[in-house]
Amino acid sequence: MKRNYFKILIIAGLIASYIIGVGQGCSKGGGGSSNSGDSSTVSQYISDGTVPDKITLSTIYGKQVLEHLVSCLGTENASPKALKMYEDKQGTISVTGAVDAVSAPMLIGEISIAGEVCQDLIDIETELEDIDRRVLLGINFSSNELPSEQVLKDSIRRISLSCWGKAEDDTERQILLDALNEAFAGENYAGTAQDATLFMCTSMLSSTNALTL
Repeated sequence: MKRNYFKILIIAGLIASYIIGVGQGCSKGGGGSSNSGDSSTVSQYISDGTVPDKITLSTIYGKQVLEHLVSCLGTENASPKALKMYEDKQGTISVTGAVDAVSAPMLIGEISIAGEVCQDLIDIETELEDIDRRVLLGINFSSNELPSEQVLKDSIRRISLSCWGKAEDDTERQILLDALNEAFAGENYAGTAQDATLFMCTSMLSSTNALTL
């Protein structure tokens, strides 16, 4: 299988940065004390399609980075690769949670960690029947084509509800879809769908919307 992991992380980081620039910042709406990492958000969407109440969150820091991403995607435990990536990048992660502590090295560290956690999710859901998946429904990971737009939209919605604590808006969704189509235009190798899924997930988990708790 062709692997463009490093390239995927670079492009995903650029998309994540663009989503940050759209103006989402660290605010996620009205008050509340719920944790966006709670898997009940995605479960609620699965059951009735409703959007959970928006919540006000603070910047993640330290070990919370890995714990939050694992929790919100529902992978239960970080893989050895994800743990190793966190250990390698933890020196770049803020230890205070202050908004002004967010830096370029921190974002690069976040992208790398997010990429490994997203790969964990893909590895888990690859082994499941579609009906048993929680996030990446309808994706044939071995396909040489991009998943359909409707399938991608569904996965984007599930990740946004669980890891952003809100539904993605029209602009954010279109940024991701346009980036996917551009990054994988003309690609026709076994695993294109898996790489595209990794790209999408990493972009979303690297954005400011996912850098908060």
